Amino acid sequence: PRVMTPADVARQHWDYQVDVAVVGFGGAGAAAAIEARDSGADVLALDRFRGGGSTRISGGIYYAGGGTDIQRQACVEDSPENMYRYLQLEVRDAVSEQTLREFCEQSPENFDWLVAQGVPFEASKCPFKTSYPSNNYYFYYSGNESFPPYSERATPAARGHRAHGKGVSGEDLFTPLRESALRKGVKLLEQHKAVRLFTNDAGRVIGVELKAMQPGTVSGWLHRQLIGLMVFLRYVTIFTPFVNYAMRGCIEVLENRFSVLTRVFVRKSVVISSGGFYFNRNMVRHYAPEFLSGVPLGTIADNGSGIKLGESVGGRTALM
Repeated sequence: PRVMTPADVARQHWDYQVDVAVVGFGGAGAAAAIEARDSGADVLALDRFRGGGSTRISGGIYYAGGGTDIQRQACVEDSPENMYRYLQLEVRDAVSEQTLREFCEQSPENFDWLVAQGVPFEASKCPFKTSYPSNNYYFYYSGNESFPPYSERATPAARGHRAHGKGVSGEDLFTPLRESALRKGVKLLEQHKAVRLFTNDAGRVIGVELKAMQPGTVSGWLHRQLIGLMVFLRYVTIFTPFVNYAMRGCIEVLENRFSVLTRVFVRKSVVISSGGFYFNRNMVRHYAPEFLSGVPLGTIADNGSGIKLGESVGGRTALM
Protein backbone atom coordinates (compact mmCIF):
# COMPACT_ATOMS: atom_id res chain seq x y z
CA PRO A 1 0.00 0.00 0.00
CA ARG A 2 0.98 3.62 -0.36
CA VAL A 3 1.05 5.39 3.00
CA MET A 4 -0.11 9.00 2.73
CA THR A 5 0.23 11.91 5.15
CA PRO A 6 -2.54 14.53 5.34
CA ALA A 7 -0.42 16.73 3.10
CA ASP A 8 -0.10 13.90 0.55
CA VAL A 9 -3.87 13.43 0.55
CA ALA A 10 -4.42 17.15 -0.02
CA ARG A 11 -1.95 17.29 -2.93
CA GLN A 12 -3.12 14.08 -4.63
CA HIS A 13 -5.54 14.35 -7.55
CA TRP A 14 -8.49 12.05 -6.82
CA ASP A 15 -10.61 11.00 -9.79
CA TYR A 16 -13.46 9.95 -7.50
CA GLN A 17 -14.35 10.62 -3.86
CA VAL A 18 -16.93 8.32 -2.26
CA ASP A 19 -18.00 6.88 1.09
CA VAL A 20 -17.59 3.21 0.12
CA ALA A 21 -15.70 1.52 -2.70
CA VAL A 22 -16.56 -2.09 -3.55
CA VAL A 23 -13.78 -3.92 -5.41
CA GLY A 24 -15.29 -6.75 -7.47
CA PHE A 25 -18.89 -6.58 -8.67
CA GLY A 26 -20.11 -10.17 -8.69
CA GLY A 27 -22.89 -11.53 -6.51
CA ALA A 28 -21.12 -10.69 -3.25
CA GLY A 29 -19.99 -7.26 -4.46
CA ALA A 30 -23.44 -6.34 -5.72
CA ALA A 31 -25.00 -7.39 -2.41
CA ALA A 32 -22.42 -5.36 -0.45
CA ALA A 33 -22.97 -2.32 -2.68
CA ILE A 34 -26.76 -2.52 -2.27
CA GLU A 35 -26.51 -2.82 1.51
CA ALA A 36 -24.08 0.11 1.74
CA ARG A 37 -26.32 2.23 -0.49
CA ASP A 38 -29.41 1.32 1.54
CA SER A 39 -27.50 2.53 4.61
CA GLY A 40 -27.13 5.94 2.99
CA ALA A 41 -23.56 5.68 1.70
CA ASP A 42 -22.29 7.09 -1.58
CA VAL A 43 -21.08 3.88 -3.25
CA LEU A 44 -18.70 3.23 -6.14
CA ALA A 45 -18.41 -0.36 -7.42
CA LEU A 46 -15.36 -1.37 -9.45
CA ASP A 47 -14.89 -4.40 -11.65
CA ARG A 48 -11.90 -5.52 -13.68
CA PHE A 49 -14.22 -6.85 -16.36
CA ARG A 50 -17.93 -6.31 -16.97
CA GLY A 51 -19.31 -7.44 -13.64
CA GLY A 52 -20.93 -10.69 -12.61
CA GLY A 53 -17.80 -12.63 -11.79
CA SER A 54 -18.26 -16.31 -11.02
CA THR A 55 -21.89 -15.70 -10.07
CA ARG A 56 -22.84 -14.79 -13.63
CA ILE A 57 -21.35 -17.98 -15.10
CA SER A 58 -22.53 -20.25 -12.27
CA GLY A 59 -25.57 -22.48 -12.10
CA GLY A 60 -27.43 -19.76 -10.22
CA ILE A 61 -28.06 -21.91 -7.16
CA TYR A 62 -28.67 -20.21 -3.81
CA TYR A 63 -28.46 -22.57 -0.86
CA ALA A 64 -31.08 -21.54 1.68
CA GLY A 65 -33.20 -23.21 4.31
CA GLY A 66 -34.66 -22.87 7.75
CA GLY A 67 -38.15 -22.30 6.34
CA THR A 68 -37.93 -20.23 3.17
CA ASP A 69 -41.05 -19.26 1.26
CA ILE A 70 -40.12 -21.69 -1.53
CA GLN A 71 -39.72 -24.52 0.99
CA ARG A 72 -43.18 -23.78 2.38
CA GLN A 73 -44.71 -23.69 -1.11
CA ALA A 74 -43.09 -27.07 -1.87
CA CYS A 75 -44.34 -28.49 1.47
CA VAL A 76 -40.78 -29.01 2.74
CA GLU A 77 -40.46 -28.72 6.51
CA ASP A 78 -37.23 -27.21 7.77
CA SER A 79 -35.89 -25.10 10.62
CA PRO A 80 -32.66 -23.20 11.28
CA GLU A 81 -31.67 -25.81 13.89
CA ASN A 82 -32.31 -28.69 11.47
CA MET A 83 -30.30 -26.91 8.78
CA TYR A 84 -27.49 -26.31 11.27
CA ARG A 85 -27.31 -30.00 12.28
CA TYR A 86 -26.89 -31.01 8.64
CA LEU A 87 -24.36 -28.34 7.72
CA GLN A 88 -22.33 -28.90 10.87
CA LEU A 89 -21.59 -32.40 9.60
CA GLU A 90 -21.17 -31.31 5.97
CA VAL A 91 -18.87 -28.29 6.30
CA ARG A 92 -16.99 -29.45 9.42
CA ASP A 93 -14.41 -26.78 10.28
CA ALA A 94 -14.68 -24.72 7.08
CA VAL A 95 -16.34 -21.89 9.03
CA SER A 96 -16.70 -21.10 12.73
CA GLU A 97 -19.68 -22.38 14.71
CA GLN A 98 -20.92 -18.81 15.21
CA THR A 99 -20.78 -18.03 11.48
CA LEU A 100 -22.57 -21.27 10.62
CA ARG A 101 -25.33 -20.60 13.17
CA GLU A 102 -25.83 -17.06 11.87
CA PHE A 103 -25.97 -18.38 8.30
CA CYS A 104 -28.72 -20.84 9.23
CA GLU A 105 -30.71 -18.47 11.44
CA GLN A 106 -30.62 -15.65 8.89
CA SER A 107 -31.19 -17.88 5.86
CA PRO A 108 -34.95 -17.21 5.35
CA GLU A 109 -34.40 -13.47 5.80
CA ASN A 110 -31.47 -13.44 3.38
CA PHE A 111 -33.51 -15.39 0.84
CA ASP A 112 -36.32 -12.84 1.14
CA TRP A 113 -33.73 -10.10 0.58
CA LEU A 114 -32.73 -11.68 -2.75
CA VAL A 115 -36.38 -11.89 -3.79
CA ALA A 116 -36.84 -8.23 -2.85
CA GLN A 117 -34.00 -7.33 -5.22
CA GLY A 118 -35.90 -9.06 -8.03
CA VAL A 119 -34.19 -12.47 -8.20
CA PRO A 120 -36.85 -14.93 -9.43
CA PHE A 121 -37.32 -18.34 -7.78
CA GLU A 122 -39.89 -21.12 -8.23
CA ALA A 123 -41.13 -23.96 -6.03
CA SER A 124 -41.13 -26.71 -8.70
CA LYS A 125 -39.37 -29.46 -6.71
CA CYS A 126 -37.25 -32.04 -8.52
CA PRO A 127 -38.46 -35.53 -7.50
CA PHE A 128 -35.04 -37.17 -7.86
CA LYS A 129 -31.45 -36.48 -6.81
CA THR A 130 -29.45 -34.63 -9.46
CA SER A 131 -26.35 -32.48 -9.67
CA TYR A 132 -28.30 -29.84 -11.62
CA PRO A 133 -32.01 -29.90 -12.48
CA SER A 134 -33.48 -29.52 -15.95
CA ASN A 135 -35.59 -26.52 -16.92
CA ASN A 136 -38.60 -28.33 -15.48
CA TYR A 137 -37.39 -27.90 -11.88
CA TYR A 138 -36.04 -25.00 -9.84
CA PHE A 139 -35.93 -26.43 -6.32
CA TYR A 140 -33.97 -29.56 -5.42
CA TYR A 141 -31.60 -31.45 -3.13
CA SER A 142 -28.31 -29.76 -3.98
CA GLY A 143 -26.44 -31.46 -1.13
CA ASN A 144 -26.30 -34.80 0.65
CA GLU A 145 -29.24 -34.14 2.95
CA SER A 146 -31.12 -37.33 2.00
CA PHE A 147 -28.18 -39.73 2.43
CA PRO A 148 -26.63 -41.28 5.55
CA PRO A 149 -24.94 -40.27 7.77
CA TYR A 150 -26.46 -36.81 7.13
CA SER A 151 -30.05 -38.07 7.12
CA GLU A 152 -29.39 -39.70 10.51
CA ARG A 153 -28.25 -36.37 11.96
CA ALA A 154 -30.95 -34.10 10.52
CA THR A 155 -34.32 -34.46 8.81
CA PRO A 156 -33.70 -34.31 5.02
CA ALA A 157 -34.84 -31.05 3.45
CA ALA A 158 -34.27 -29.71 -0.07
CA ARG A 159 -32.43 -26.36 0.00
CA GLY A 160 -31.16 -25.81 -3.53
CA HIS A 161 -32.98 -22.70 -4.82
CA ARG A 162 -32.24 -22.25 -8.52
CA ALA A 163 -32.87 -18.81 -10.01
CA HIS A 164 -35.68 -19.12 -12.53
CA GLY A 165 -34.33 -19.05 -16.06
CA LYS A 166 -33.67 -21.51 -18.86
CA GLY A 167 -30.25 -23.03 -19.31
CA VAL A 168 -27.62 -22.15 -16.72
CA SER A 169 -29.22 -19.70 -14.30
CA GLY A 170 -26.27 -17.64 -13.08
CA GLU A 171 -27.26 -14.70 -15.26
CA ASP A 172 -30.77 -14.82 -13.79
CA LEU A 173 -29.30 -14.60 -10.29
CA PHE A 174 -26.83 -11.79 -10.97
CA THR A 175 -28.69 -9.48 -13.36
CA PRO A 176 -31.46 -8.50 -10.89
CA LEU A 177 -28.78 -7.71 -8.29
CA ARG A 178 -26.93 -5.53 -10.78
CA GLU A 179 -30.11 -3.72 -11.81
CA SER A 180 -31.13 -3.20 -8.19
CA ALA A 181 -27.73 -1.72 -7.33
CA LEU A 182 -27.76 0.67 -10.29
CA ARG A 183 -31.39 1.63 -9.65
CA LYS A 184 -30.52 2.54 -6.07
CA GLY A 185 -27.72 4.82 -7.23
CA VAL A 186 -24.58 2.68 -7.01
CA LYS A 187 -22.01 3.96 -9.52
CA LEU A 188 -20.28 1.17 -11.47
CA LEU A 189 -16.90 1.39 -13.21
CA GLU A 190 -16.26 -1.53 -15.55
CA GLN A 191 -12.81 -2.48 -16.92
CA HIS A 192 -11.13 -1.00 -13.83
CA LYS A 193 -8.56 -3.24 -12.13
CA ALA A 194 -7.67 -2.51 -8.50
CA VAL A 195 -3.90 -2.69 -8.07
CA ARG A 196 -3.08 -0.92 -4.80
CA LEU A 197 -4.62 0.49 -1.64
CA PHE A 198 -3.85 3.84 0.01
CA THR A 199 -3.65 4.18 3.78
CA ASN A 200 -3.18 7.15 6.08
CA ASP A 201 -0.26 7.28 8.49
CA ALA A 202 -2.41 5.56 11.13
CA GLY A 203 -2.89 2.54 8.84
CA ARG A 204 -6.54 3.12 7.92
CA VAL A 205 -7.46 2.45 4.28
CA ILE A 206 -8.42 5.69 2.57
CA GLY A 207 -8.32 4.88 -1.13
CA VAL A 208 -7.82 2.57 -4.09
CA GLU A 209 -5.58 2.83 -7.14
CA LEU A 210 -6.92 1.37 -10.38
CA LYS A 211 -5.74 0.53 -13.88
CA ALA A 212 -8.56 1.77 -16.08
CA MET A 213 -9.11 0.83 -19.71
CA GLN A 214 -10.26 3.85 -21.67
CA PRO A 215 -13.69 3.77 -23.36
CA GLY A 216 -13.72 4.72 -27.02
CA THR A 217 -10.20 3.38 -27.66
CA VAL A 218 -9.15 0.35 -29.71
CA SER A 219 -7.42 -1.16 -26.67
CA GLY A 220 -10.51 -0.66 -24.52
CA TRP A 221 -12.69 -2.23 -27.21
CA LEU A 222 -10.33 -5.23 -27.60
CA HIS A 223 -10.22 -5.70 -23.83
CA ARG A 224 -14.02 -5.76 -23.67
CA GLN A 225 -14.30 -8.17 -26.61
CA LEU A 226 -11.78 -10.58 -25.10
CA ILE A 227 -13.71 -10.57 -21.85
CA GLY A 228 -16.94 -11.34 -23.69
CA LEU A 229 -15.25 -14.11 -25.66
CA MET A 230 -13.94 -15.72 -22.49
CA VAL A 231 -17.42 -15.73 -20.97
CA PHE A 232 -18.88 -17.16 -24.20
CA LEU A 233 -16.23 -19.91 -24.36
CA ARG A 234 -16.22 -20.62 -20.62
CA TYR A 235 -17.21 -24.28 -21.00
CA VAL A 236 -14.54 -24.77 -23.65
CA THR A 237 -11.75 -23.08 -21.71
CA ILE A 238 -12.51 -25.14 -18.59
CA PHE A 239 -11.18 -28.18 -20.41
CA THR A 240 -8.53 -26.35 -22.45
CA PRO A 241 -6.57 -24.38 -19.85
CA PHE A 242 -3.93 -23.34 -22.39
CA VAL A 243 -6.59 -21.36 -24.30
CA ASN A 244 -7.69 -19.75 -21.06
CA TYR A 245 -4.16 -18.74 -20.09
CA ALA A 246 -3.41 -17.42 -23.59
CA MET A 247 -6.48 -15.19 -23.52
CA ARG A 248 -5.68 -14.09 -19.98
CA GLY A 249 -2.19 -13.15 -21.16
CA CYS A 250 -3.64 -10.96 -23.92
CA ILE A 251 -5.94 -9.22 -21.45
CA GLU A 252 -3.05 -8.53 -19.08
CA VAL A 253 -0.89 -7.13 -21.89
CA LEU A 254 -3.67 -4.69 -22.79
CA GLU A 255 -4.09 -3.67 -19.14
CA ASN A 256 -0.37 -3.16 -18.59
CA ARG A 257 0.29 -1.21 -21.80
CA PHE A 258 -2.83 0.85 -22.38
CA SER A 259 -4.54 1.44 -19.04
CA VAL A 260 -4.58 4.76 -17.20
CA LEU A 261 -4.04 5.04 -13.44
CA THR A 262 -7.18 6.18 -11.66
CA ARG A 263 -7.40 7.00 -7.96
CA VAL A 264 -10.41 6.83 -5.65
CA PHE A 265 -10.52 8.51 -2.24
CA VAL A 266 -12.69 6.61 0.22
CA ARG A 267 -14.17 8.35 3.23
CA LYS A 268 -15.44 5.28 5.07
CA SER A 269 -14.42 1.85 3.82
CA VAL A 270 -13.24 -0.41 1.03
CA VAL A 271 -14.96 -3.77 0.53
CA ILE A 272 -12.94 -6.38 -1.37
CA SER A 273 -15.08 -9.06 -3.03
CA SER A 274 -12.96 -9.97 -6.01
CA GLY A 275 -12.92 -13.75 -5.91
CA GLY A 276 -10.70 -16.63 -4.87
CA PHE A 277 -7.29 -17.86 -6.00
CA TYR A 278 -7.87 -20.92 -8.17
CA PHE A 279 -6.21 -19.34 -11.21
CA ASN A 280 -3.08 -18.59 -9.19
CA ARG A 281 -1.21 -21.86 -9.53
CA ASN A 282 1.40 -20.90 -6.92
CA MET A 283 -1.26 -20.17 -4.30
CA VAL A 284 -3.09 -23.41 -5.10
CA ARG A 285 0.18 -25.31 -4.83
CA HIS A 286 0.85 -23.71 -1.45
CA TYR A 287 -2.61 -23.73 0.15
CA ALA A 288 -4.51 -26.53 -1.60
CA PRO A 289 -2.09 -28.80 -3.49
CA GLU A 290 -4.64 -31.64 -3.60
CA PHE A 291 -6.71 -29.52 -6.04
CA LEU A 292 -3.85 -28.63 -8.37
CA SER A 293 -5.03 -31.04 -11.07
CA GLY A 294 -8.70 -30.08 -10.82
CA VAL A 295 -10.85 -28.33 -13.39
CA PRO A 296 -10.35 -24.52 -13.10
CA LEU A 297 -13.84 -23.21 -12.35
CA GLY A 298 -14.51 -19.52 -11.83
CA THR A 299 -13.05 -16.64 -13.81
CA ILE A 300 -9.52 -15.45 -14.44
CA ALA A 301 -10.16 -12.79 -11.80
CA ASP A 302 -9.89 -15.64 -9.27
CA ASN A 303 -6.13 -15.15 -9.19
CA GLY A 304 -5.70 -14.26 -5.53
CA SER A 305 -5.05 -10.57 -6.22
CA GLY A 306 -7.95 -9.43 -4.04
CA ILE A 307 -6.76 -11.60 -1.17
CA LYS A 308 -3.24 -10.19 -1.52
CA LEU A 309 -4.69 -6.67 -1.65
CA GLY A 310 -6.38 -7.25 1.70
CA GLU A 311 -3.28 -8.84 3.19
CA SER A 312 -1.19 -5.87 2.08
CA VAL A 313 -2.88 -3.67 4.70
CA GLY A 314 -2.93 -6.25 7.47
CA GLY A 315 -6.06 -8.19 6.58
CA ARG A 316 -6.00 -11.70 8.01
CA THR A 317 -7.31 -14.72 6.14
CA ALA A 318 -8.93 -17.67 7.85
CA LEU A 319 -9.01 -21.09 6.19
CA MET A 320 -7.23 -20.79 2.85
